[in-house]
Amino acid sequence: MQMDEDASTQSDYDIALQIACGEEDGIRALIREHGPRVRGYLEKRFPRVWEDAWQRALIRVVDKINSFDPDKGSLGVWFMKLAHRCACSEMRAENRHSCEAAQEDIDHDKRRPPNQPSAPKQRREAERRAEQIREAIAALPPKGRRVIEADLAFWRGDTAPDEVASAGDLAAEWGDTTENAIHQARHRARKKLREELIRRGAYREDTRP
Repeated sequence: MQMDEDASTQSDYDIALQIACGEEDGIRALIREHGPRVRGYLEKRFPRVWEDAWQRALIRVVDKINSFDPDKGSLGVWFMKLAHRCACSEMRAENRHSCEAAQEDIDHDKRRPPNQPSAPKQRREAERRAEQIREAIAALPPKGRRVIEADLAFWRGDTAPDEVASAGDLAAEWGDTTENAIHQARHRARKKLREELIRRGAYREDTRP
């Protein structure tokens, strides 16, 4: 071990080692050092499922701790990515359960009320909206499109946490730019995408109080 290793890296290594050895002090230290930031992030971004995601993340930490490499980043960032993936899984599960519950309602009452669109019509509408979204993304400037596509790959679960195109990755990929510029590009791209979707009729403002 290098003697000039900084204190935060050493602390991360010690916490990870304690967790890997099955010591409860390791989990307590992880929660103490990184819990507030991760919990705050989950609560803000995933208000409906953050508590379940938090519990799931703590369990996954124990299972996945051997994959943590202090040379590739801090324990806090690693924990944040893991918690984010858990929250995405919880969201997908929640949506799946909602769909299953809806299917049970349909199976319970096969009678279709008047004016309710038929299944083929619903499929055509879904396909039309999907095409509108693809067209809206394609209409974005190249850098904005790259940011949105990277975000979509992560949210769909197509990309592992350590393969996600982060702001740092995109900055390195494009060159002559900064991570802050990438964050600004993401904000502009999302705003532009929303405008494109509204223009194409694929997005409706939420008018609920």
